[in-house]
Amino acid sequence: MSPKISKKRRRKVKGQSSRAIPSQIQNSNLLSLCFEENEKLDNFRQIFETKNIRAERTIDLNFLTSLDYCFDFFEMFVEWGWMQFLDIKPRVFHNLVKKFYANASLIYSIYHPTKVISINSYLMREHIELTPERIAILLGVSFSGVSDESESVPLKFPHDSPTHLPINDRILHLFVTWFFSPSGRRTTRMLRIDYWWLYQFSTGNRPNIALIIFKSLVKIIKSPSCSLNYGCVLSHIFEKLNIDTSLDPAILCKSKIDMTTTKKTGWRFIGGDWVHKNDEDEARVIPRHVDAPVPN
Repeated sequence: MSPKISKKRRRKVKGQSSRAIPSQIQNSNLLSLCFEENEKLDNFRQIFETKNIRAERTIDLNFLTSLDYCFDFFEMFVEWGWMQFLDIKPRVFHNLVKKFYANASLIYSIYHPTKVISINSYLMREHIELTPERIAILLGVSFSGVSDESESVPLKFPHDSPTHLPINDRILHLFVTWFFSPSGRRTTRMLRIDYWWLYQFSTGNRPNIALIIFKSLVKIIKSPSCSLNYGCVLSHIFEKLNIDTSLDPAILCKSKIDMTTTKKTGWRFIGGDWVHKNDEDEARVIPRHVDAPVPN
């Protein structure tokens, strides 16, 4: 009988996956391609590397545009030229978004020393300059409309909770809190910013979405204690600017704002009408808004 030949197995280091080494090389390449200054690299390692990118939900356009549901605000979005913006892909280049924030510098106006006019950053050996006007171009929206989300507006609802909003306003509230102006705020009660957005929609005033996004980016860069916003928007902008994203595989958003999301808020579409679960016992249907405002 021939002797057994022992086969030495390659010892696997505990906790190390087969992808660990390629991932480390990939990350090292990203660092070398995304930082020109040691100060910015230190900024990334000390602050932004462990930051969370706020979860977002993009909008299911099939749900939004369905003639069955008759959303009053759909034609308003078309009139405003927002459909390209609403069709942003639900994915985020997490590493590149964090490095964008870490590299960002704010450029101030020489005439108004406290006014930020541009955000300059650096990714994949490419310099990036974002002004509010350029964000508008990259998102395919016009640079016009209102943008002061802190402004008080003459709008109130009987119940100070999103749960009791009529269906059109409830859907719009989901759009605002998950996509237009994501801030991670709880939805148990209405805040001033929620009233501001719903007031603009009810009166047909176009929000200047590009300027609102720009202000939010500036706020985070100035005070990076909060989570990082607009992962999907920035990832879309990177692609529009032809930034190489091949070393940072995109992470898909878990879900969209669609019928499934709407059902979780208590609304059902039954017999051609929207019915809230709290009203089913009384068979009371909350009617749709009949007179949609004329967009500006």
